Amino acid sequence: MLPLILSAASLLLSASLFVAGTMLLTTSVGLRLTAEGFGPGITGIILTCQAAGFVAGTFSGPALIRRVGHIRVFAAFAALICVAGLLHGAYVNAPLWALLRFVAGLSGSTMLVVIESWINAHATPAARGRVMGIYMINYYASGAVGQFLVGIAPPEDYRAFSLAAGLLVLSLVPLAMTSMQPPPMAAAQRLGLRALYRVSPIATAGAFSAGFCLSSFYQLAPVSLRKLDVPLTTVAHYMALAVFASMLLQFPMGRWADHYDRRRVIAGIAVAASLSASIVALAGKGSLAALFVATMLFMALMASLYPTCLSQMHNRLQGEKPVAANAGQLLCYGLGTCVGPLVAGQVMGRFGPSGLFLTVATVLAALAAFVAWRLRVIAESQLYATGRQPSVMVMGESTPAMAQMDPRTRGEVIP
Repeated sequence: MLPLILSAASLLLSASLFVAGTMLLTTSVGLRLTAEGFGPGITGIILTCQAAGFVAGTFSGPALIRRVGHIRVFAAFAALICVAGLLHGAYVNAPLWALLRFVAGLSGSTMLVVIESWINAHATPAARGRVMGIYMINYYASGAVGQFLVGIAPPEDYRAFSLAAGLLVLSLVPLAMTSMQPPPMAAAQRLGLRALYRVSPIATAGAFSAGFCLSSFYQLAPVSLRKLDVPLTTVAHYMALAVFASMLLQFPMGRWADHYDRRRVIAGIAVAASLSASIVALAGKGSLAALFVATMLFMALMASLYPTCLSQMHNRLQGEKPVAANAGQLLCYGLGTCVGPLVAGQVMGRFGPSGLFLTVATVLAALAAFVAWRLRVIAESQLYATGRQPSVMVMGESTPAMAQMDPRTRGEVIP
């Protein structure tokens, strides 16, 4: 396991620099929009353009990788997002910033397709969950560093955007110098939503749910706390603890997914995260300490959902289409990020601050129900398939253990 991680160190370092720069740039943009006096409507449109660009990148990324290769695509889009970051600090103009946020989202998703597909192609099926756990710990730790860098310079200062641009362009250096062989360019295909659903309905629905819930939390949780009259410094500590909690279960959950059926792991995460979100919704009206503890539990579970779904998709494709798997999962995740804040925001407007976590709890409960339904359909289809063979009736007094010993009941379950 350790040699596998060490051999991917250059990819992990590139990911760290990329994530830190992206987090710093995104936060600086939001703060600068507020400082410049843009209204909530214009601010929302500008920030939504990043999500639209993120989705667009999942369409264009695989074709570009197939044409020129992983390293060239990563280098090109690292340069592009670096220029976008510098232009943010040079000119304050709403239409220009909307375009720049689209470019940043497009570049970011394409770079993630390169990194994550490369890491998953490098990982062995038996260790994929743990490798993704290490990757996600690296991801969230780097995001926390990016958030801490926000205090180095105020958003009105050009240096904040220059630092973000510097980190983003530096991210191409470790990857450009790596000795690791990239996945074959011929494997850089793309799968549409229908094809993704046919490969793994559970992983597809799980990626969408992860995007829905996490984007809703990161965008609306500070608003929810402020509506509860929580001080701004406490809100900052709350969000920092949420990022820290996101790292806690990544490796243990990845190890669990490597040893057990990932579909049932996804269902377990969905149920536990839904229950913890319900507790957060109730705790927000009472103890602040209970709110913090319940939120940490929720984020520890919630942050492990997407990498588990990604590992499931890669296993279903048997490592043959790593770029297609990552682009498809990022597409589902990106669609969730577009829809989640809009729906959760409407529910918050109707039911108050607790509406955020009630919405999240409902979506996760629906995901758990969907996984249970899929497993039941699979079981029934397996019984139907065995029924087409010459049958021997198992008498009523036979035990379940005797029925399981029938060799005709053994077969691979298709998720």
